[in-house]
Amino acid sequence: MKSFPLKGSSLLSTLSLSLGLNLLSGVLPMNSVAAEAASNNASCETCNFQDGYAVVNEDRVRLHYVVGGKGPALLLIPGWPQTAYTWHKIMPELARHFTVIAVDPRGLGDSNRPLSGYDTDNVARDLHELMQSLGHSAYSVVGHDVGMWIGYSMAANYPDEISRIVLSEAGIPGLDPLRSWHFAFNQLVDLPEALIEGKERIYLEWLFNSFAYRPTDLATEEYIRAYSKPGAMRAGFAYYRAIPQTIEQNKKHGLTPLKMPVLTVGGEFARAGGLKDMLAPVATNVTARVIPGAGHYPQEEAPQEMLKALLPFLTAK
Repeated sequence: MKSFPLKGSSLLSTLSLSLGLNLLSGVLPMNSVAAEAASNNASCETCNFQDGYAVVNEDRVRLHYVVGGKGPALLLIPGWPQTAYTWHKIMPELARHFTVIAVDPRGLGDSNRPLSGYDTDNVARDLHELMQSLGHSAYSVVGHDVGMWIGYSMAANYPDEISRIVLSEAGIPGLDPLRSWHFAFNQLVDLPEALIEGKERIYLEWLFNSFAYRPTDLATEEYIRAYSKPGAMRAGFAYYRAIPQTIEQNKKHGLTPLKMPVLTVGGEFARAGGLKDMLAPVATNVTARVIPGAGHYPQEEAPQEMLKALLPFLTAK
């Protein structure tokens, strides 16, 4: 069988796969997740996805991102323990309307893993500097899970630059009770690394199976690959260890409600419509959408329903 070597990050490789007769004849092997993404991408003439890297902030962290499409800028921020790869099913369609930037925030995916700087105000600065370096003075944001924490901080710190924001499937520290035992476990010093090293698959599969409604639809192997690297779990835990600092930052942000349009997104079998109640006291224009057939990861579990929620909101004038 002829092989087709893939270059670049895992996300870029998946987005760049071309189907056509190769897929129909069985020449190009791929799983159903990659096939769906490639099928969408094959008909997207303006996607032209590319890997990119940028050095930002005072500690000069190097961020990895994938960019493609044409139109107004849209920043996609993943949560933990995922990476920018989590957006692979919806990026081709979004790229028909936007210049899409899917980023690995510091410590996640293929970005650097510094020892500090994981409070969300600092990570928000990382990503805002990234967008500035790409020439985007105004942009919209979609944040999921920990990416929702970061997105809220970006909206609070850079309200004149962020046009619209989608906040998906997380309680924001300081605005919402911390709801799962792993929040406290991940904050412990050294112990999580000691227990999980070499057993990353067990921990990550437990999380995905617990919080997804359709866990087989997740790119679990990609996330295991990403977080089995040296220092990767430590960097992910650092977001949780910075929660006390993030809480204090968000208490101050909450004193000035967000004025841009805010959409909260919850999976039917996860946060559902409850996030609107959390955001209502700190934002003046909040709407909510529930994604049918999804748990905590709607962009992977129900991508078409997720797009039905995102596109009308993000393209509204």
